[in-house]
Amino acid sequence: MVFSAVDGETGRRVALRRFFPFGSDGGGLQAEEQAAYGIGVKRLSEVIHPALRAVVTGGCDPVDGMPFLATEWVEGSKLSELLQKGALNPESAITLMKQALETSELLSQVLADDEVWVETAPSTIIIGEGGSERGVTFWISPFRWLNTGGARPGLLPLAELLEASMGWTGKKVGDQAGAGLGAWLRWLKTEGRTATIAQGRAALEAAIQGRLIKPTPTKAGPAKVPAAAAGPLVLRKPKTSWTGPVVIGLLVVTALSLGGLLYYQKQLKTDASEIDDSGETNVSKRKRKSPKSALPGDLAPPDAPKKDPVTEPERPSPPASEAALVAAANARASELSSEKANELELHNKRLKEIESKNGVFAPTDLELVELQVNKAVKVEGVLLGVGQSNSGKKGFLRFSTDIDPKLVEGKFDKLTKDPGLQDAALTALIGKRIRISGTVKVTRLPNFRRVQVDFPNRAAIEVLP
Repeated sequence: MVFSAVDGETGRRVALRRFFPFGSDGGGLQAEEQAAYGIGVKRLSEVIHPALRAVVTGGCDPVDGMPFLATEWVEGSKLSELLQKGALNPESAITLMKQALETSELLSQVLADDEVWVETAPSTIIIGEGGSERGVTFWISPFRWLNTGGARPGLLPLAELLEASMGWTGKKVGDQAGAGLGAWLRWLKTEGRTATIAQGRAALEAAIQGRLIKPTPTKAGPAKVPAAAAGPLVLRKPKTSWTGPVVIGLLVVTALSLGGLLYYQKQLKTDASEIDDSGETNVSKRKRKSPKSALPGDLAPPDAPKKDPVTEPERPSPPASEAALVAAANARASELSSEKANELELHNKRLKEIESKNGVFAPTDLELVELQVNKAVKVEGVLLGVGQSNSGKKGFLRFSTDIDPKLVEGKFDKLTKDPGLQDAALTALIGKRIRISGTVKVTRLPNFRRVQVDFPNRAAIEVLP
């Protein structure tokens, strides 16, 4: 069940989902399950990707124990509504498939289990419209995450989504249909139950480039079962003790906080000197004015003449080595697994360091404070400088004699009438050891990022002995 709701603290509109892990008549979660679920929601809130609804909060109903999840509200049209006007063109379908694979790969890395973790029903996928910054937006699938039972289908949900999006459901599709998507659809139906996300992405690229050959028919293997120590949070009606699943849940959700770091490794190169108060570069603003390759603009008008992708004449594909394709996909999967294992180890080390800080950080703790984005922290150090933005709207308290993105800094509203935040009052603090209490804000750019503690008034600054 999905409700439109308002966050009482921020006034933001959110989508509130209430779901039934054991069916509508199965009851809610027990106390231990609720505790594990709460930790899972906290970690999910740190997974950031523009094609995923950000998790705001979640918990369990105190009356019946039913879990709920609040995510950001995303304006746009349901994909199912757009498909009533006509099928997607191949470019739009390719964009949709790539986003589904990318977000699933991100979630698979942090959940330590390779699956399609987003919901693939067209009615759950939102497409941004008009001036929206959003393209495709997916929901994390709560039932796959909760693992309420049943065999997992691997990549097969993507085959159903592709058929629905291209109008191919129940039709025979040639390999060259949909700019090569026909070949990928056949590959999904043959290999999708056991293939990895990395192999699916490699096969999609090969299909688009006309290099995907017909796979050797094999008998479908058993559905993948995650290892007990690395699988997702398993919720089932407890008959005895729930200690085992709780421990598993704690292990898995600790890994989830890695997700917020992954997306920002893919940003475009920009001019770091052109930054305004919002943290956006003037270069990126100019680029944003040009048409973007998002789904709404790529949708073929329903009344426009277009080729039938199903009956499109087939062109011979250049010969390729199936063994080479599989080897390349496996090599890429192994590479990703090794990289993410190292990142996860480093991240867990930083989490332990954060706990040891008890909420008070030094200006040099840039990486640790960055992990606390949107959370309340305290930063303590000797104030060495006071500055402001080019527009004069934002002021900065710096623990360095220059603008050093390697140190945490304080940020406040320069236009405030608070007498304690005027130039003379702040300059008098230079050379003194202070403690700033505020909320962590991070501006990320390809060449560097700024980690700032946003504080509201002079009362948030404590002068220390």
